[in-house]
Amino acid sequence: MSIRLVAEVRSHCQVALPIKAIFDHPRLSELAAYIAEQAPSAERLPPITAVNRTGEALPLSSSQYRLWLVDHLGGGSAQYNIFSALQLRGELNREALQHALTGLLSRHEVLRTVYVALDGEQVMQVVGPVVEVPVDVESLADLPEQEQADAVLLAGQEEAIKPFDLSQDLMLRVKLLALDAQTHVVLLTVHHIAADGWSLGVLVKEFVALYDSYVRGEAPTLPALTIQYADYAHWQQAWLKGPTRSALEAYWVEQLSGIPQVHSLPLEQGRPAQQRHHGASYQQTLPATLSQGLNGLAQASEATLFMVMETAFAALLSRLSGEDDIVVGTAVAGREPLEVAPLIGFFVNSVVLRSDLSGAPSFDDLLARNKLMIMDAYEHQGLPFELLVEALQPERSLSHDPVFQIVFGLNNTDSHSLSLPNLEVTTVNTPQQTAKVELELNVVEFAGELHVSWTFNTDLFSREQIAEYAQSYERLLRGIVASPSRAVHAHPLQTEEERVAQCRALSGEPSAVLWPTMLSGWSAQVLSRGTSMAAESGEASLSYAELDARSNQLAHYLLEMGVSQGSRVGIALGRGLSQLIGLLGVMKSGASYVALEPEHPRERHEYVLKDAGVELVLVSESVLGRLPLSGVDVLLMDDALSDDWLSDWSRTSVDVTVSGEDEAYVLYTSGSTGRPKGVRISHGGLSHYLSHAQSYLGDSIERSVVSSPLCFDATITTLYAPLLSGGTVELLPEEGDVLSALGERLMGEEACLFKITPAHLTALSHGLDREARSDAKHCVVVGGEQWHVGSLRHWKGERLAHATFVNEYGPTETVVGCSEYRVTSLSALSSLPDSAGVPIGRGIANTQLYIQGEGRRESTAGECGRVVHSGSGSWLGLCERAGGVGI
Repeated sequence: MSIRLVAEVRSHCQVALPIKAIFDHPRLSELAAYIAEQAPSAERLPPITAVNRTGEALPLSSSQYRLWLVDHLGGGSAQYNIFSALQLRGELNREALQHALTGLLSRHEVLRTVYVALDGEQVMQVVGPVVEVPVDVESLADLPEQEQADAVLLAGQEEAIKPFDLSQDLMLRVKLLALDAQTHVVLLTVHHIAADGWSLGVLVKEFVALYDSYVRGEAPTLPALTIQYADYAHWQQAWLKGPTRSALEAYWVEQLSGIPQVHSLPLEQGRPAQQRHHGASYQQTLPATLSQGLNGLAQASEATLFMVMETAFAALLSRLSGEDDIVVGTAVAGREPLEVAPLIGFFVNSVVLRSDLSGAPSFDDLLARNKLMIMDAYEHQGLPFELLVEALQPERSLSHDPVFQIVFGLNNTDSHSLSLPNLEVTTVNTPQQTAKVELELNVVEFAGELHVSWTFNTDLFSREQIAEYAQSYERLLRGIVASPSRAVHAHPLQTEEERVAQCRALSGEPSAVLWPTMLSGWSAQVLSRGTSMAAESGEASLSYAELDARSNQLAHYLLEMGVSQGSRVGIALGRGLSQLIGLLGVMKSGASYVALEPEHPRERHEYVLKDAGVELVLVSESVLGRLPLSGVDVLLMDDALSDDWLSDWSRTSVDVTVSGEDEAYVLYTSGSTGRPKGVRISHGGLSHYLSHAQSYLGDSIERSVVSSPLCFDATITTLYAPLLSGGTVELLPEEGDVLSALGERLMGEEACLFKITPAHLTALSHGLDREARSDAKHCVVVGGEQWHVGSLRHWKGERLAHATFVNEYGPTETVVGCSEYRVTSLSALSSLPDSAGVPIGRGIANTQLYIQGEGRRESTAGECGRVVHSGSGSWLGLCERAGGVGI
């Protein structure tokens, strides 16, 4: 209503009334005084006059050109069709229907205007002659009732998505379905290039007048139109060449500097490389009590209902996306020149609303910010959106619209009813099939209630996801009404019962940890499986008893060298049996091991050795020159498999007690965000994870394949898990083509446990023969980075149909992994596109997962946040010299 008031004041008083002035002067007398004061110096819009039509093509408005370009580049699209279906019960006068439609065409040139590119370049509009609007009549009278309903629905869907040919069609299309002599359905489609929401009100009002006058045998009483849309388009192009455009552009360039390129809402379906505008809608009704509360809040805040609901919507988007910079578009009528009010045409413009949610504001504070922002935006609405985009020059993409992809709108003006003589008119609801933008929220205030329509792109969002958004929006609105001074991120979006259910769904089941430490589990296997093969690498192998004895010798040696509980020993050994002897020997001595990758830069090694306080390094002679080992004791492990190696030290167990609280190993992060950080893992945490990992082996897998380096914590899974169940660990030698060897094992017949990254799966897909398949019942645990559904479909659907795949998630601090998603069948992922990420599932045993939002509160379903975990798999903290604190 404030926009309409601005237009009226501009027309009658020749004063450009700022919207802010309406709020600053709430009393009519105050506003009148302000207008009188501003009148002498007011900037005046030039009048719109009729343009000579004789043999002259006319320019398009800026908005029309954008739609023409979209249609031209897309080869014809129904994206901008405006469709409605009306059921007529009673005596339909078909001649009056035809007369009214033709009358509309006669009064409004834009409905009979076509758009052509002259000389293949400049696009102009050409007004066609007045003709009868073709009415395609189809009789459904012979069909049974249900088949009639289905036929009406199908015909409506076909009309709604049928493109217009902008170069030759009328911009108004009508189809009449005759169900019986007294029941008809009218399918009406208009292209947006010729009409907008306001125009539909004009169209309904004039159609009723023309139909009614014909039935009554009277002449129409509609006032003559002094200008047409083409005159407005001509006027707009001239007006935009003046100084006003530069001022508007300067405002918007500053206001929208640094906006996000695209919103960050989670997309269930992934984002296609090119938009297809497939759409659907979800309807929601907010009760009168809530509507009253929101209107009361608006009044108390000296704001409008639009401001309140848009601010709440921005707060919801912030919580769902995890972002503080929220950008949405909204439509404004674009009819500032009052003389265009009675015209049908494409006047509507898009205004960009940018909300700043930084600093955890209360709703009161956010509304105060947004109120000023919205008033400023409306004050500068005169710049056509197309020229705004041109001024901003955002990075263009076929996958999303520039500047904004989400729209908010509210309509609380009187709707135009369609009342025809001798007819009862009702609206026929037809499913939404297109979406102009990715997400559009439209609120209509009617009969005391708020009717909310969520239109969404089905390539990006699911109906279930939008239903959750709608429920969260209502709960947020209720919270805001009840406590507007509360921080917007603190309002609960779910009930306590839902919160508890969500926690249970994310968390693992309680389960007994099988061993106090990994070493106690290992000792049990040595006693029962002493002669069985524990590990092999290339041609070499070790039984459980032999591996235990050699690691005991190393433990005795380390103790004699001064290593004790709390010491840290570096291990710079490639995959092989010597490495495994070293790992067990270090842990048996009570020390913890620090994984060193010989291929890493020398500077990293210097930092790690100093930061961890490494006292001794187990190393092979071939890498001695790569490590900065000055001042550090060294033990060469090249001969660890020979009978003479450490032969003077006992092969029996050492007298050292290792508890679950003691440190087992330290792994250093990549350092991608700064210096590497040493993550300390306890024996208890390691035992907890390996207890869970036994489920990967099941009853049929007795072998694992180790293909990754020791400094990668994912290696823990295949390196240790089989040793605690009597199985065999195969360590692929560093020498040779590891990827090819891994591929051979995957395509082999024996069921094995693998731990692998998505990147390696991709490389294997390209390296293996196209026809390579295996029926082995492997367990393939995937981790380290996001895994996409397309890769899973390839491996599970084509290569390893009988294997179980596990997507395991967890940073190093969670002791390898804290959640898993098991896939024995692809059916559960059938609705996801290849580009979607494979779910991370729920917590492993004894692990609770939470999604934590702003202020450490639990996030609700659909809301973005960070994964927080608690349970038996927690780390000890960071190495002290890195400034870490244990938890």
